[in-house]
Amino acid sequence: MSLFGRENGRPESQKGYPMKSDSSGPQPHTGAAGTTVVAAGTTVNGEVSGSASLVVEGVVEGRLHLDNDVAVGKEGLVTGEIDAKSVRVGGRVKGNIRGLEMIEILANGSVEGDVRSPRVVIADGAFFKGKVEMGGLDKSTPPVKKRFE
Repeated sequence: MSLFGRENGRPESQKGYPMKSDSSGPQPHTGAAGTTVVAAGTTVNGEVSGSASLVVEGVVEGRLHLDNDVAVGKEGLVTGEIDAKSVRVGGRVKGNIRGLEMIEILANGSVEGDVRSPRVVIADGAFFKGKVEMGGLDKSTPPVKKRFE
């Protein structure tokens, strides 16, 4: 690490965020729209929507509706529904999740809610309490019914 948390001109918090197939932690793909980061120590209340990828290292209390990927970091907490292209959980989610392509709960991840996606991966050691529905989804498929209100 170098001065001010930068190495090779990139802030340390942005290093390694393209989606990887290893389990080093949640890292969404950064598309043309970029990546939004809710940093540790930050709390967001309300609905978050858009076309950018989202990395949650802090707390989000409310619904997430993204056209891209969502990653919940090791220290991240989402209390609310998540509806995104793909979702990777390394922290905690209390709410239902719908992933158009994939949902992955990492070994240190915790999900309390129903998940719905064509592909669901739950790593050994992950905590999961809810129902899994797998099958072909498209944008017209309604989200899983709200369970935590």
